[in-house]
Amino acid sequence: MEERLLSMVEVRVDALGQSTIYRLIGMGRFPTPVSLGVGARVAWKQSDIECWIAERIAAAQATDQRSAHGHPKARPAVKQDADPV
Repeated sequence: MEERLLSMVEVRVDALGQSTIYRLIGMGRFPTPVSLGVGARVAWKQSDIECWIAERIAAAQATDQRSAHGHPKARPAVKQDADPV
């Protein structure tokens, strides 16, 4: 199968804008693009994006299954302020 490269326009999904995608890349939570060697142009391997999407779906399904078995969903950490003096 031939590998296809996707532009930012093709990679963006409704829930993720360009700045969010680059922030996730910096955090190691989104596939790294390939440099096209022309200016600052980059593209993503379609297989990397498809794998990332499959991982997100699997993670969501695992969370749903834990919730169905009486395990509460993870709650975000609450930032604790320093004790007042």
